[in-house]
Amino acid sequence: MKNLRNILFLFLVFLLTGCGAKTPEKLVRSSLEQIKKLDEKTIQNFVSYQDLVQNKTRDTDVGEETSEAVRLFFQNFDYSILSTETNEDTATVTVEIKNLDAKTLAHDLCLALTKISADPRTEDATTMNSYFTVLRDILKTNTYEESTTTASFGLLRQSGNWKIQTTEELKDEIVSGLITALKDPYLLTPEEVADATLGVFTDFSPEDWVSYLGMHDVFAIGSEQSDQVDLSLASQIASCFHYNVTQLRVNGDDATASADITSLDMASVLKAYKQKLLAYAETTESLRASDSEIADKSAKLLKEALDENEATILRSVPLTFHNNGSTWEMTIGEEFSEVILGGSDDALSTFHDN
Repeated sequence: MKNLRNILFLFLVFLLTGCGAKTPEKLVRSSLEQIKKLDEKTIQNFVSYQDLVQNKTRDTDVGEETSEAVRLFFQNFDYSILSTETNEDTATVTVEIKNLDAKTLAHDLCLALTKISADPRTEDATTMNSYFTVLRDILKTNTYEESTTTASFGLLRQSGNWKIQTTEELKDEIVSGLITALKDPYLLTPEEVADATLGVFTDFSPEDWVSYLGMHDVFAIGSEQSDQVDLSLASQIASCFHYNVTQLRVNGDDATASADITSLDMASVLKAYKQKLLAYAETTESLRASDSEIADKSAKLLKEALDENEATILRSVPLTFHNNGSTWEMTIGEEFSEVILGGSDDALSTFHDN
């Protein structure tokens, strides 16, 4: 979210650099009117200028999503001048800012970005425009209550002209504390991070599971049909997968929890497969079959056992968290893949022993 904070900083500097007003209040009012009457041309001129200055001509990441997100954020922006204090060449103008609830927005944005970063199917959202695309989508989808905050404008008179001192505190106040909220390392809870991370798997397709688990002839059957067997296994995982985060314990900047994972019961699958193999072994077809034909038949029977399976198991995987000063980082126990595969190691061991 660093890029998003930076662009808000720069954008507000751009809007607050006006000078020449005869009074501090008129200058502040003029600057805030620019925000209140914000149009797409103003935003595009700014972001295009920043893109040029920062030499981002290689692959510009400024798009209409950025300007739309900024416009949506400020669409209900309003203000009231509360007081003005002038002391020779310095002045302070206190303003009441009305805009959306920035802290709630920051929470929703952080949660959305956590889900995106946890999804192995998506590219890392690190460009300015990718951040603002997420912000735009949130602002278009959600409705936020109005929030009232206070901003304190410090001004200096130089060569007869008043100039706003654009401090980081002032820029944060103008966006109702959004920048501070985005920098809060505890904005999300460990449980929210866990849900955002594990929730990604709930809409995985069978093909997604094949890619994520690196499936390639998982059962080592050596048949040309092994890809179909892998896909049947992935279909079982996709249909059975469910999780529940339990036993969350927080101790300062560290936390632990358990994820109860539901997946297919591999032992049940292999039991059905073994029965099919034994039945096939008793046929004359098996006696006449070549090695490749036996491999193909075995693959077909294993696929049938997988497709017909309805049994599931529930196992727990440990989760550990550490707050790194920016957010909670979560680590899933190494046994996660084994649990997802339905306890395949134990099931295969039992299968071969029997």
